[in-house]
Amino acid sequence: IEDRIDIVTDPGFTSSTAQNNGGQDGHAFEFQLSFARGERLDLETSYAWQDSEHALTGERVAGAPESQFFLSAHWHFAPDWQLTGQLNHLGERARAPGDPRSPLD
Repeated sequence: IEDRIDIVTDPGFTSSTAQNNGGQDGHAFEFQLSFARGERLDLETSYAWQDSEHALTGERVAGAPESQFFLSAHWHFAPDWQLTGQLNHLGERARAPGDPRSPLD
């Protein structure tokens, strides 16, 4: 990403302004699998991984999960009825530099 817009603290003030603040570099991949067992069972899963950092500072991009995992199952057990389960997992996410809060779970 070029000319990324960030909220930047105004020098000498307590205010902040949205402004172009360098770019963002990263690498990523993602895959998705779907499986259907006849008309009664559908399974779906996906996984995504990324490594993104601010081009000027080298800091990890705040709020962007390093990995994401998804799994779902749909069981069609009777006409017009189905049972569905879903699992979502977000990996580690960095806080913005200077954010005093504890790390995200």
